[in-house]
Amino acid sequence: MSCDVMELPSKSLPRFGVYAAGDIAEVIVPIIISDGFSVSYICSSTPTEARRLKEKFNIEHDTCDIDTMLVDPIVDIVWIASQPNHQSKAAIKALGISKHVICNSPCSLTLAEADAMVCKSREDPRLMSKVAHTLRHLPAISDMRRLVADGYVGRPLTCEVRVTCGSLLNGDTYSWRYESAMGGGILAQLGHHVVDLVAHITGRRAIRVVGMKRTYQKPPDSLPAIRRVTSDDYTAFQMECDDQLSCVVVLNSLHHDSRFSMEIQLLGDSGILFIRDTALYGSKLGALSKEELIISSNTYIPEENKLGLSDSVLRSVHVPWLKGALRMMASMRESFEKYHEERRSWSRDSLIDAADFEDNLYSQAVVDAVRHSAASGTWTVVRLPVNNSDDTNNATGIYSTTTVKHAKFF
Repeated sequence: MSCDVMELPSKSLPRFGVYAAGDIAEVIVPIIISDGFSVSYICSSTPTEARRLKEKFNIEHDTCDIDTMLVDPIVDIVWIASQPNHQSKAAIKALGISKHVICNSPCSLTLAEADAMVCKSREDPRLMSKVAHTLRHLPAISDMRRLVADGYVGRPLTCEVRVTCGSLLNGDTYSWRYESAMGGGILAQLGHHVVDLVAHITGRRAIRVVGMKRTYQKPPDSLPAIRRVTSDDYTAFQMECDDQLSCVVVLNSLHHDSRFSMEIQLLGDSGILFIRDTALYGSKLGALSKEELIISSNTYIPEENKLGLSDSVLRSVHVPWLKGALRMMASMRESFEKYHEERRSWSRDSLIDAADFEDNLYSQAVVDAVRHSAASGTWTVVRLPVNNSDDTNNATGIYSTTTVKHAKFF
């Protein structure tokens, strides 16, 4: 990777530690460096992988022990992008050592884990605890949210979201992506992003859901017979939201075309807004109304090129997520630069659109409710823990289903 296309690290900015491996590490490190931050520590799954990433990106320290990185005072902020079943514990531990935290989604696998993360983040509000829901930062999403607030569509009535992509499995290599219990599957990998986007854009949250999950892909013949795929590659669900907003979500990773595609359509009583990938269209209701292009997806295509990512790494990341991550980091730099006298101080105003652990608690509650509905065949009420506490048992028994035993889907 060529580093001469990136800004030199600023001494006034906090120093990053990255907990990741493989392609995701090769995306996150350049994203961080591109906005003038420095990566002082890399923690990866094995000593060999950590050393490889250290040498590739000229990082000062490497380790395969997360504790070693967290206790080092050279690290001010940690970006956690490991396998999902490790992330909540790492985030809680990092906050406990007074580190700022950014966590990839899904941050948690259960509502109990999400609740524990929120409780820990509340202990010291000075610490940053953000979720890398980077799609929030896309100009199309920001403008759609602003237009909804300004009354462009009137009162939102229906929302339809469709996401398609190629297989989320690792080919012939068995990993956590094969196992639903370890965070694999399209509901865990992309469902959190979609649930968060609907709430972020409309300002309305799900009250109850009904859904289905399917696993169609089979493990390759090269894997031992004991290995099987439990992660879902097709999930669809309905959400009944506040203020009578009805939402339908379809997530499909069975497409032969590996390109990530996202469509969001929001219909109100006086207009409609539509996002296709990173382009935003709008139309006011009426006989003479025409669809207008509000933001073009072509305007920002060159952005990912400045990271110097290889073609293979670019193919492994969803481009809208990457574009949103670049904007998130630009906002983060602005947030820290407002306090030159203290490297670790930051301004909340610059990151007002960024998701935090409270938002993850909500999306986890919805995802868990969809799982429960898919297993039971019933409408499931979305419930958050009544009182947050460090006792992770407080999140049990959260589901309440309707008396409809065989809910007709759609």
